[in-house]
Amino acid sequence: MPKSGVVVVGVDRSEVAKAALVFAAREADRRGSRLVVAHAGDLPKHSERRVEPFGESLSREAITTVAAVAPHVDCRVEVRQADASDLLVELSTGADIASRQGDPGRVAGHRRPARRVARRARGPLAGPRPSLTPVA
Repeated sequence: MPKSGVVVVGVDRSEVAKAALVFAAREADRRGSRLVVAHAGDLPKHSERRVEPFGESLSREAITTVAAVAPHVDCRVEVRQADASDLLVELSTGADIASRQGDPGRVAGHRRPARRVARRARGPLAGPRPSLTPVA
């Protein structure tokens, strides 16, 4: 499969997601790839809440982190009202690598979406080494 020059990572505000973001930024820098940072919120259709305000704040934090860790990496942020695993699977199509969280059972702090991503991802998955400390 030809390289696309894209590394994908899903984020929220968890420590696990921050580690995955740093890993993905360094990996994109090492590969000379663009970084796509994704955040999705799966809210009920009639919910008063919206994903975008939280996503915008999270986007600013992610861009700041990437700039500090890998200042030469071109970073794009994708925020959507969607299922997190569906978004990551979609964005993994054709990507050089999709960064998973340190615990193979987690995506942005949630276990079930990570398993779905691991089963359905359309490209290689990698991420920071899991902590030897049990997750509470």
